[in-house]
Amino acid sequence: MTVLSTAFADKNSKIVPGVNILTQSTLSILTITVLSFPAISSAQAPQGANLIHGDAWPQTAARVASGADALRQGGNRTKKASISSVVQGASFGDAISSGSWVTIFGTDLAQQTRLWRDDEIVEGQLPSALDGIRVVVNGVPASIYFISPSQINIQAPDLSALGPVTVEILQNDISQAQSTAQVAAAAPGFFMFDPEGRRYVAAVHADGTLLGPEGLFGQSLLTRPAEPGEVVLLFGTGFGPTDPSVPAGHVFSGAATLSNPVRVLIGDLVADVLFAGLTGAGLHQLNVVVPPAARSGDLSLVAETMGMSTQEGAFLTVQDGTAGLPAPAIAYFSAAPTSITAGQTTLLSWSTEHADNVQIDNGIGPVGAQGTKSVSPSATTTYNITATGPGGSKTASATIMVTQPAPTVQFSAAPNSIKSGESSTLTWSTQHADNVQIDNGIGPVNLQGTKSVSPSGTTTYNITATGPGGSKMATATVTVAPKPAPTVQFSASPSSITAGQSSTLTWSTQNVDSVQIDHGIGGVSPNGSRTVSPATSTTYQITATGPGGSKTALATVTVSPGSSGGTGQFGPCGSKTTCGEMTSCEEAKYFLNVCKVTRLDADHDGVPCESICPGG
Repeated sequence: MTVLSTAFADKNSKIVPGVNILTQSTLSILTITVLSFPAISSAQAPQGANLIHGDAWPQTAARVASGADALRQGGNRTKKASISSVVQGASFGDAISSGSWVTIFGTDLAQQTRLWRDDEIVEGQLPSALDGIRVVVNGVPASIYFISPSQINIQAPDLSALGPVTVEILQNDISQAQSTAQVAAAAPGFFMFDPEGRRYVAAVHADGTLLGPEGLFGQSLLTRPAEPGEVVLLFGTGFGPTDPSVPAGHVFSGAATLSNPVRVLIGDLVADVLFAGLTGAGLHQLNVVVPPAARSGDLSLVAETMGMSTQEGAFLTVQDGTAGLPAPAIAYFSAAPTSITAGQTTLLSWSTEHADNVQIDNGIGPVGAQGTKSVSPSATTTYNITATGPGGSKTASATIMVTQPAPTVQFSAAPNSIKSGESSTLTWSTQHADNVQIDNGIGPVNLQGTKSVSPSGTTTYNITATGPGGSKMATATVTVAPKPAPTVQFSASPSSITAGQSSTLTWSTQNVDSVQIDHGIGGVSPNGSRTVSPATSTTYQITATGPGGSKTALATVTVSPGSSGGTGQFGPCGSKTTCGEMTSCEEAKYFLNVCKVTRLDADHDGVPCESICPGG
């Protein structure tokens, strides 16, 4: 009968990979294949590893069927070899890793069926050829343990490449078959006991007894289940690099701890890993504590490391010793209400039976068998209650949905109506917000605050408050009154004069920055008067300019001509005829225009006596 598909040791305790051909005749000299590995003692193991001593392990040789001495060399090869698959030697998974045991399946792989012999292990170096059969992986020779027409077992060499690699079988250095394998940094797998379709992981108790359901091997071998809280030893291969590093292809009997952590799940519970490392060539040993809360039965066993997991369908038998004791029960565990807004509270209520310890997570801790607890989670939270008693444990959960409050915002402008150039103050306050923005170039602001603004025109400001509960917007409008237009009053008094007489221009303005009057008068004050004595009828224009624009007004002085012999304000015509007699430009204009003394305009440009009337 087949015992298991794993590794076992020869009489010199050299670590070797196993094959699926151990027979009933071997049971008398083989307690269990994995137990034939030399166990590492507490002195060899890293500190804290819970290990058994080497004298608890049988050190007996294992042989196949009628023994290696009965194997024959065989004749010349007549059929072409073919590889059907290259798999991990324990889990039969697709990936392999450096130093792990590997199984090659196919047809006509070898003409003989045998294991390596003791004399083929030289100075601790495992053989790389059996009867001329060699295997190279990505060009690197592998240690070869077992050959047969349908199966070859090797220890993968140390490989630098990850991903697809070439696996080649050679006989007498002539290639017989090629295939590919996928190399990963770790490709963990548990060795399995063969009975019941490789359902149970190869494992032992600390006293060396096989771990499994009672009667797994019939009457031949004693097995018993694990108990919660017990330390058990699990065996596998491909769990990744160790510290210190152990090269492939060499006999190894020490203890090298894995470089990366291993997480072990028994059922749905995390088990404490006391030791995980290499204890033989390609053989990894995990010493784990069965979780105290583990239930009875066949529990799934999974180990995870470096992002990879052991095979599915692997089980560990556990018997918690509580048969006949009532299991804890949770009559109810609820929250009311089940949906709240952040800052509000809800009430957890529970009732349990057959439990002597009740715990609620999320910081609550131990509670009574029945009770209530007010909670105020800041986010959606699932609370788990665990009731533990002599009959085991029971869990239940209650989820509280927490919604975040929507932001609120108050926003105003004061005053909300201004004149151009004046300012207004924006004021705001928010709640439940972690970011506040105001547009029109203001940008991020504090959650509460003020801001002075002086818009050039009517402007609506938008404030947006954003928080976990969403966004809220508000507006404030500042109305800007337009700049007042200039006003102007302009008159001439008297508006009609006789040549040589004068009139007074009078004006008043508002909302102006500058005032101009034409006909050579130029800039004047916003309010004022000016005496003029035009020789002819003249319309004067005043222009008032301010922030609100410009305004013009007109005032006309009508001039009636006097007689040539008449007497004006400068005397009778004919009394003065030369520029030298003139005392002012107005007088010169009077005698030129009214009295028609043409000699006063020698160059006929309309400007009399240019020495006293420059430019007219």
